[in-house]
Amino acid sequence: MASDFYNALHEMYVNPNGCFPLFGIKDDMDLFIFGESYAGKYVPAIAAKIIEERGKSGFLKGLKGMAIGDGFTVPYDILAEVGGFAYNLGLLDYQERSRIEQVILNATYQNRFRQWDALHNSFETVLGLIERYTGGVNVYDLTKYKPYPSNYKIMQPLWLNSISSHLLSSPYTN
Repeated sequence: MASDFYNALHEMYVNPNGCFPLFGIKDDMDLFIFGESYAGKYVPAIAAKIIEERGKSGFLKGLKGMAIGDGFTVPYDILAEVGGFAYNLGLLDYQERSRIEQVILNATYQNRFRQWDALHNSFETVLGLIERYTGGVNVYDLTKYKPYPSNYKIMQPLWLNSISSHLLSSPYTN
């Protein structure tokens, strides 16, 4: 991570008007740090900072654990697998997967030479291609574009009618 992040993390921890006191987090209260998606980069760093400062008589002594949900921790590794993931689920045919693999090969170069903007664009391209090839399926949330017509590829290999009707009526799928 960038040194700016670590400087900000240090300031967040040591600043008496920082986020910990602002949210009422006190010295020895039980503390669990959770995050989702891109927080997969930050939650471990925050927990490590608390542990590091604890060893130096830092003020947060109650850290009990941390968790990450659907962590976006290593974007390139996720990008490299998402085409195969969609292909193995039957969402892409071989030609569609091959086109995605071309973009991923390009992204390998971008990652190696730290071309972060281009790598980000490749990631967006891959997700856009998957969405286009599958008729609107979002690989992060298969229920997002509900309800899928019965002729969409996703309905055939993945869901039984009883499962899809339960998921599509779930209060968690707004």
